Amino acid sequence: MLIPPRENIQNKNTRNENKIFTTTWFANIVFTRNVQQCMTEADAVTQILTVLETIRDENREMKRMLQRLLARSATDDEPMQLPENISLPIGTFEQMDEFEEHLGDEATIHLF
Repeated sequence: MLIPPRENIQNKNTRNENKIFTTTWFANIVFTRNVQQCMTEADAVTQILTVLETIRDENREMKRMLQRLLARSATDDEPMQLPENISLPIGTFEQMDEFEEHLGDEATIHLF
């Protein structure tokens, strides 16, 4: 209990006893606040580590995907070519729509 009972304060006869009791009570409050702060810091560390693990896992997955794409491109005899109606850089919204259609095409999806 953080707040001292009234009878304990009233039963103290001397100033020294009151000072000791007050100091002990204050130390308990400070200790409790420090424990709460440590728990908060521990929670923050846990969250940071969780995010770092997620980033690590995503990085591993991207490396695997890149290795598969590189292996697939190494076995291809012909380099990939863009369709005739698409040129880069894209300058208009119509060209963007055509490019999105190309990316959504069944023949193109298997490349990814």
